Amino acid sequence: RLLCTGTPAEVGAQLKAQGHAMFLAMPTAMRVWAAVDTGTACPITVRDGREWLEEYAKKAPLAALPEAQRPVYPDGPVAEARELWFKYEKDGPDVVKGLSLTLRKGEFLALLGGNGTGKTTLLRCMLGFEKPKAGSITVDGIDMGRLSVKQRAHHMAYVPQYSSLAFPYTAREVVLMGRVSHLQGASGHSDADMQATDEALERLQVTRLANKRYQEMSGGEKQMVLVARALAQQAKTLVMDEPTANLDYHNQVKILAAIKHLAGEGLRILMTSHYPDHAFLACSTVALMNGGRIQKLGKPDDVVTSESLTELYDTPVCVTKTRVGSEWFKTCIPLLDGATTALDKPE
Repeated sequence: RLLCTGTPAEVGAQLKAQGHAMFLAMPTAMRVWAAVDTGTACPITVRDGREWLEEYAKKAPLAALPEAQRPVYPDGPVAEARELWFKYEKDGPDVVKGLSLTLRKGEFLALLGGNGTGKTTLLRCMLGFEKPKAGSITVDGIDMGRLSVKQRAHHMAYVPQYSSLAFPYTAREVVLMGRVSHLQGASGHSDADMQATDEALERLQVTRLANKRYQEMSGGEKQMVLVARALAQQAKTLVMDEPTANLDYHNQVKILAAIKHLAGEGLRILMTSHYPDHAFLACSTVALMNGGRIQKLGKPDDVVTSESLTELYDTPVCVTKTRVGSEWFKTCIPLLDGATTALDKPE
């Protein structure tokens, strides 16, 4: 039943004003937290909350929320940045300028742009590493700015370019780190954590690396393990900062194929890249970022053109087609010595 909606403080106040049995049945710590919104994480565990709801439901059975009152997402559940503004210093220049971006279920979005255009800063804002001075970031209607780091990790996972681990962890131990946000208090890892870890290794087809030390792996193997670690979090949105950087062709293609497969399973993927060709190879959507703003957004064939890349990178780039067997593929060719003749030819 939909009793009331709003912030934790508003909901707590409404339930308290009603003298509602649900409020009175809350564990004391949670009741105080709900009535006085301090922006902190709820002081009870998920298990405590579940037990409270179960006890309440025994006395007053809970009916399903009417269809008309359930959240509606016209294009399916989304992760969304809306009108984001960010600067590193109070008197410094804006790095992200009124930027809006939406990720839908199963979408694989490549964020292209030159160095210093704000791509990594945008990711840091979305992940909660930096706090925007204005705007909002929501996932499935939930404001990420109101969540603790642990709560945010249930909705969004991060894959960095690389990770330098000081200790000789095995691949399984690295992937298990993705379950930290699921730990309850001081308890150790549960059977569910171990199962999620093994499933993540299997989904990335790197089970053979489970007992291999991370420090002894190749660049491609390390990156696959980092993606598996993100999968183990069981978040629906994956944010990746140049996951194919410093990899050879074989491992670039292997990583892209794995990420594309994950998008096909319904995950939302946001990836920064310096390789426009990757957009044609694997992505469903491309955003061109320049000067802290999204310059162009859409399907790869529509967005990644000679003109748009030449403007984006301030260097001549030719997008052309090549035939492999019976299929045609698009590719991007940067031109040396200011050559522009190729740009005068149709793609």
